[in-house]
Amino acid sequence: MRRILFLLVAALFFVGCSNDEGDIYEYGPIVRVVNLDAPWSDWRFNGNEYEIAFDMPEITSAVCNSGSVVAWVVFDDGYQGEMPYVRHYTEGGVDPVYWTQTINSAFREGSMIFYAASSDFFYDPDNDYETYEPGDWRFRVVITEPY
Repeated sequence: MRRILFLLVAALFFVGCSNDEGDIYEYGPIVRVVNLDAPWSDWRFNGNEYEIAFDMPEITSAVCNSGSVVAWVVFDDGYQGEMPYVRHYTEGGVDPVYWTQTINSAFREGSMIFYAASSDFFYDPDNDYETYEPGDWRFRVVITEPY
């Protein structure tokens, strides 16, 4: 009798595990990965730092309210640096120049923006703009939707 009861419960368990779409189950959050290229020509100086914006329909109101968005810098050699990305540099020999580059990001529903700044913008007195150039960057954005 116990064997029959066990088989009946097991059969009900397996029958109860199907859904209308077949045997597809999602446990936990949905994770999306978006790779973005940010060529130097697309960056804009906002008077304080450089910025580049992307339309991101993947960032929904649900993501903003209950999910998460995390960004990394992706380098040509495969390494990735988490945001904010801060790097210290030295240029020059006898009288070196020390500076720090920072790249960070912000997001809202439908869009994401990246900022690039230097601790020592190299001011060119012949021009009315800052001559620091952020260069070409690649970013990886991981979006976690709530479940």
